[in-house]
Amino acid sequence: MLQDGVVEWKVYQQILQEKVKRIRQEELQRQRQIVMSFVQMHFPDLVSLASKRIEVIEEPEIMQALIVGLFSVHTAEEARELLLTVVET
Repeated sequence: MLQDGVVEWKVYQQILQEKVKRIRQEELQRQRQIVMSFVQMHFPDLVSLASKRIEVIEEPEIMQALIVGLFSVHTAEEARELLLTVVET
């Protein structure tokens, strides 16, 4: 009986981890769309660079920091520098 409970708990944990991973991936995809829309609207010459840079980011927290950073830049050069310095940690 106790073993059944342990097995059920492990299965539940695995299902929960998979769901969390899926939710994070969906959030990351939404964030990528935000970045691309913003860059297309404000810095169209940087679309190619932005597309390449955001595809390597796998953490929503890093993508969120990029979004906030992009909202604070004023020039294409500042946006370019930001995109080039974004690093996956």
